[in-house]
Order: sequence, then structure tokens, then C-alpha cells
Amino acid sequence: MSALGPDHFPVVLLQQCAEELSEPLYIIWRYSLDSGDIAPFLKKAIICPIQKANTQRCHPKSYRPVSLTSHIIKVFERIMRSTIVNHLELHNLLPKNQHGFISGRSTLSQLLNQIEQMIRAWEEGKATDTIYLDFAKAFDKVDHNILCHKIKRLGISGKVGIWISKFLSGRYQQVSANGVLSSPAPVISGVTQGTVLGPILFIIMIEDLDCDLLHSVASKYADDTRVTAKMSSQEEAQCFQKELEEKIYAWGPANNMKLNGEKFEHLHVGHNLNQVKSSYTDPSGNILVEKDHIKDLGVTLSNRLTWTRHIEEVLSKARIMSSWALRTFTTRKKIQWLPSGILKSGQF
Repeated sequence: MSALGPDHFPVVLLQQCAEELSEPLYIIWRYSLDSGDIAPFLKKAIICPIQKANTQRCHPKSYRPVSLTSHIIKVFERIMRSTIVNHLELHNLLPKNQHGFISGRSTLSQLLNQIEQMIRAWEEGKATDTIYLDFAKAFDKVDHNILCHKIKRLGISGKVGIWISKFLSGRYQQVSANGVLSSPAPVISGVTQGTVLGPILFIIMIEDLDCDLLHSVASKYADDTRVTAKMSSQEEAQCFQKELEEKIYAWGPANNMKLNGEKFEHLHVGHNLNQVKSSYTDPSGNILVEKDHIKDLGVTLSNRLTWTRHIEEVLSKARIMSSWALRTFTTRKKIQWLPSGILKSGQF
């Protein structure tokens, strides 16, 4: 994001004066790493509420918070993130089932992994039950003490570990609305949105969510987590429910994070393979309603692994956009519809 942060230091200045600013920034951040000292104004965030589409303006839930942080500290955050990721890769500590914020992995790799599990189970003559989890304000509920303990457990200690601890503590934020700033409020938990380190720290926080699973497999994209188990008997379904309760659901209270059972979803794939009809409960004991279709990272999955509904939804959106374009432009000449980049290159 190129918008000005709370320090009013423009990113374009860093880009165009990189050579001149490199030495002063090196001195600042070398001292910061050695001493563990970070200037308070560099840990400040300005929250700008952006209204969501088709929502009521007067309702607080109608707004999406966008956090603006200092571009100066982001320079050093990128160096720290690269160091942390290199350390995790070198010691094979990056979670293999985490597809978010990791180079070479994406929503596509997560979806392919999830669908492959279902297809392989189908080929074995088994059905699959998948429980889609939901965290309540996942990034905002991260306990700093627990996170720092997990960071240390992964071998990230010394000056780097101390600096990360200082980076997380002593933060505060203000809300900007109609050109007016609210009073500063301390940030006592969470990884700040808009920071470079935030995503990798969150991955470290939830990397042990699915450790020691015996009857199921978890797959994660950032905080979007789904747990899948193969089903061929009622006993396997009971083992899956027990594992959910004792390992997945128990992880939340143990890490001061809350699982929002009201938003859990259940997808059973393979109705024609066996007669196992299982129901599962959320952390509060409420039964999860089995669904025919589920939206997973923008793709609609069906309980029969068909893509009819997803294709229909994509076509519907394409028709809407095409209709909008046809209503907006009076001309039908090809040259008027081509993107400017193609026109400049002459490839038409």
C-alpha cells in the first residue's frame, strides 16, 4: 500500500532516493536490532474504515478496517521476514499444510490439495467429511506472550527474538474518519494489519493447530482452515468427532483464541459410496448442518464434486459485466474496446 502512514513519510521518497537513504536507514535499524529499541511513532497505526458494498452506512459492521503503518519500519520488516522465512525453510519448519503467505503456495495449491484428498478417498470407495472452521477475529486475537513463546520454540531467539517482542508490544492505533483522528488506543493483542511481519507471525501462531492428528488432515490458507477425514463406518465418524473436540477445538482456549462455531460448515462428499450418515458438533455442542455446496476460497465445491453450480455463478457474473459494458459504451467498434496497453503495443 502506497498511502501515507502515520509518520507521513511517502513511499515514493524511499523508492526514488533509495541510494541516499540506505546508509541512514542502515544505522537506524542496526541500532534498533542491537538495542531492541523501536521508536513509538513507528509502531502506530491509523485505521481507515472502508464501507463494504451493499451495506448500511450507519452500521459499524458495514465497514472494513484498513490499517496504515509506517513505511520506514516496513523496510526493516521485509529484512526480518526474509530472515525468519529462510530460517524456517533451512530447518524444514514451515508448515506443509499452510498455503497462505508462503512463496510457491496459493489458493490454487490449497484447493488442488483439498480436492485431491476427496478424489483419492472416492477412488478407495470412501466418503470424506470436511469441517470448515472459523476463527473469531483471528488476526486481532493473537496473544503476544504465546506467540513469542512459539517463536522461541522454533529457534528464533537472541536479538531477532527480542526485536520481534518489542515490535509486538507498546503498539497503539487511532481511527481516522471524515478527516478527524480518534484518541490513541493501546493494542494489547493481535498482529497488526498492514505490517509486513504480520502474516508470517500469524502462520507461526497457528502452525500447531493440527499437530498430532491421527484420523484427519488439516489444510490452511492463512486463517481459513478445513479439517478432512475419510469415512467408511460410523466408528470412523466418531473418531473424527473426538479428534475435533480433543485436539482442534481444545486448541482455541489453550491459545487464547476463539473458534466461532456459528460459522462452521460441514461438507460430506460421496453419498453414493456408502450409507454412513454422520453429524458433527461445534465447540458449543451445536450440530453442524450438512451442506450441498460450500464456497471455498472463491470456488463453489459440491458434495458430488461437480462444478455445475460454480460454472453457473461465473457465467452469471460474466453476463452481468457484459451487460454493464454494453449499456455503458454506445460504440461496438473493436478499437474502442481494446485495453490501452494493447493499443500502445500495436498488437491488434
